[in-house]
Amino acid sequence: MRLFCCPPDMAGDLWPHIRSMVGQAPVKTDMGRLSELDTDVLSGRALLWVAHSDGHGIEAATVTRLDLTERSKVCTILACGGKGRSRWLHLLSGIEAYAKAEGCDGVRLYGRRGWKRALPDYREIGIVMERKL
Repeated sequence: MRLFCCPPDMAGDLWPHIRSMVGQAPVKTDMGRLSELDTDVLSGRALLWVAHSDGHGIEAATVTRLDLTERSKVCTILACGGKGRSRWLHLLSGIEAYAKAEGCDGVRLYGRRGWKRALPDYREIGIVMERKL
């Protein structure tokens, strides 16, 4: 299994084949809009990463974006999806290395609570709360 970062000028060719893999993240969590993910990927504002194995092809995809906060620079994982998570989750270290090389202070992940169990080296730094009206 290998991790590849799709060059932004090629993302438009790959995105239609990958969109359904990562597109469920904003739908399931209601944290963002799929159309914004489309715009970020296709404009080059966000990067598309794929986990590929010779035997199975693309098994997972992730979308990241570099963000500046008031105190730091972070690599934000906006969406991630795929099958066989145990086969590709270790590839997150490649995204972490990219973030460090870009001068980021950390990697943030927006997602379902299940990611907390899968990524014990990540700590919860806040929560998202909502009251339906």
